[in-house]
Amino acid sequence: MAILFALALIAIPLAMQLRGVGAAGMTLSVAAIYALMAFGLWLITALPPAIAQTLLRTITLSQTGADGPYLDTYYVVASIGPVIMPGLLFGGIGLILWVLTRWNALVHQWLAKTLFWVLHLGVLAMPFVSLLLSRQGMPRRYTDYTAASAMPNTINMILAGSAALALLLMVTLMLWSVIARLRR
Repeated sequence: MAILFALALIAIPLAMQLRGVGAAGMTLSVAAIYALMAFGLWLITALPPAIAQTLLRTITLSQTGADGPYLDTYYVVASIGPVIMPGLLFGGIGLILWVLTRWNALVHQWLAKTLFWVLHLGVLAMPFVSLLLSRQGMPRRYTDYTAASAMPNTINMILAGSAALALLLMVTLMLWSVIARLRR
C-alpha cells in the first residue's frame, strides 16, 4: 500500500505537469494525497488502539495501575507525524500559489514548478533513506554510528538541504510575486 502511495505521489503531479496544470494544482494534489495517507494511517494505527483502550478501560477501571500501558500513544504519534507535516507544508504552499495565480500575480510559473519538484522529491526521498538507516539499527548517540551509516546520513542531509533551499526560494518567489503585483 505504501508503494502505491509513493507511486501516486510521483505519477499524479507528473501527469498534471504534462497536462499543463499550474504549480498550485500540482502542490494541492500532493497535499490531498498526503491527507489521504494521514487518514489511512489514522484508521490503521490510531483508531483500533483507541477502541481497544476504551474497551480495556471499562474492564480495568477498578484497577488503578493496570491502565498505564494502554495509554501509550508514542507509536501512533511517531507514525503519523511524518505524513501530516508534508501534507500541511504542501497544502499551505498550494493555497498561497493558488491565491497568487488567481490574482494573476505569480511572476514565474516555471520557477514555481521547478521548485515544487525539488521540494517534493526531497521530502519524498528522505523517509526512504531513513528507512535504510533504521534497517541497520539506529544508535542512541552520534558517536555510536557505524561507518556504513555515513553515506545514507550524507544523502539524507543533502536531500534535506535541497528541500529547505527549495522551500526558501519558493517563499522568496511568493514574496517577490506579491511585491511585483502591488507595484503594478
